Order: sequence, then structure tokens, then C-alpha cells
Amino acid sequence: MSNHKNNINIMEPVTIPMTNNSNQKVSYAYMLSKTIKMICLIDCIFSLLFLFVNPYAFIYTLVLYVCSYFAYTGAKMFSKCRLIPYIIINILKNIACVFLIYLYREQVDFVVIESIYLLLGTYITYLIMKFYVKVCGLDETQLEQARNFNRSYIVTFV
Repeated sequence: MSNHKNNINIMEPVTIPMTNNSNQKVSYAYMLSKTIKMICLIDCIFSLLFLFVNPYAFIYTLVLYVCSYFAYTGAKMFSKCRLIPYIIINILKNIACVFLIYLYREQVDFVVIESIYLLLGTYITYLIMKFYVKVCGLDETQLEQARNFNRSYIVTFV
């Protein structure tokens, strides 16, 4: 046995405590971005499924898919410009839903399903607009912190 010391690399993640109001805004915006990314991913999947069910709605489905993808990348990069088309398309979907409820008001089952869809769509639009307002309220350093919020930093001790 030799009596020499082995250099052992110890890796520990660096944790930065969140204490001030600025970091709380960044962490809240980051949590909203994760929610928006999940909503956009689900919307992309359902728009592709809708294309198989109704191929005549190709243009609508393509626009919905592109807007969902833009919103996903906007939530990932905290880019407010990429969120605007998705906000607009969701507002238009909600208006169309209200119009359809009015047109088919005699069919109770259709009205119930569309009302649930309208409530869900309104809540999704609310979340997206809330995230948009949070992103607009962050300055450049906070946006950079939000973009790098969940990255792992490894410190090596030799």
C-alpha cells in the first residue's frame, strides 16, 4: 500500500437562497413559464390529433400548431414577442366558443361541453396573459436570471 493522497473530485450543486423580492419575481416567472410550456405542448399534440380527425381544418390546425410552438419557445426563452400570437389565437378561440354556444343553444349537451371548453380556454388565456405581464415586468438582468434559473452549476473541489 502506498501512502499518497488521492485527489478526489467532490461535486455539489451550488444553491443560491431566494431572499429578496427580485428573486421571488424571477422564480414566479419561471414557474409560470413551466406551466405555459406544458399547456403549449398539450395544445400542439391536440392540434395534430385534430388534423387527423378533421383534415378539412388544415389551415386552422397549422396556425394553431405554429402559435403553440411560438408560445412554447417564448416561454422557454422568456420572449414576450413570441407569446402575442398565442394570446391572440386563444382570445379568438374563446370568442368562437361563445358564438358556437349562442348558435347551438338548444342542444344542451353541446352547450355543456362548449361551456367547459370556454372556461378552460379562458383560464389558459388568463395564465398566458399573466406570464406575459410578468415577463414585461422583468428587467434584462432578471430575464437572464430566469433563463438560467434551473441550470445546474457544478463546483469541483480538488
